[in-house]
Amino acid sequence: MTNGDNDTFPLWWLQVKMGFRPDVVVLNISLLNTSCFVKYLKHKKGVPMTLSDEEIDKLRPIKKGDTLLLPAYQVIQNIIEANDWQRPVYYAVTLAKRHKDIIGYPSSLIGLAEKVSEHAEAKVELDELKKNLYSYKYDHVFNRNFTPRKELDCMLRKLVQNYISLFYILANELYLRNEKTEAKSVLKRLICMVENLAFNLLEPIGDLAYKMGEYSLAEKCYKNLVNSQPHYFRGIYTYAKFKKRIGQKEKGLKLLTRWIEQHPYNKEAVDSLKSFVEDD
Repeated sequence: MTNGDNDTFPLWWLQVKMGFRPDVVVLNISLLNTSCFVKYLKHKKGVPMTLSDEEIDKLRPIKKGDTLLLPAYQVIQNIIEANDWQRPVYYAVTLAKRHKDIIGYPSSLIGLAEKVSEHAEAKVELDELKKNLYSYKYDHVFNRNFTPRKELDCMLRKLVQNYISLFYILANELYLRNEKTEAKSVLKRLICMVENLAFNLLEPIGDLAYKMGEYSLAEKCYKNLVNSQPHYFRGIYTYAKFKKRIGQKEKGLKLLTRWIEQHPYNKEAVDSLKSFVEDD
């Protein structure tokens, strides 16, 4: 199941133009709201469903509690029930969480897809995730040292963040399972990948590096966060707290004080400075 244009049309291009994995049926959740696409899946792609053509044509949004069940959700429920887990079902990682919540089946992460099941045993299938991430080259989006290629356009830069998120999940999962040597290796690759690309992941990656005891790598993330968004208070406060945690409270205090001098009307910053000084 896919979300929109950018995670659907590339798959169709691979199937139609390149002849790659024509056995996979791509269910675009937006198109599933149209009767013509649903009937195409039923008659041309052999997707199992118990809905008749007349029932498909009559599908309308249904109010169920506080949730509005669009035709797409009703079709997906029917397909999953009719399939009875005979063929595997996957969410693309790009599928919005609200869709997965309404569909209601648990899933486990294996790469750029999540495997849907009646009862997911784990949120992350580590062996599958490792195999899928390690089996491919990323030369088209990353340099040999894993830094992002400069020629990536705006859309590709957004899509590449999916890879970065997966490597972050992998590093964190390895750390939680006490596989610290491999976790550290993935973390180092990750910090190169995130450079000037996925600012929203800089803080959690820095936090993970700190937990691993990799203070220099953590500091690199926090510095990058501050430099990329100098007017973002959370960034400078996170960096200052890091300085405090590694025994450099005075340096953290200077960072905050300097930032507040440049942003004197930020009440959150002023209040945070007080707690920073008082708390030990």
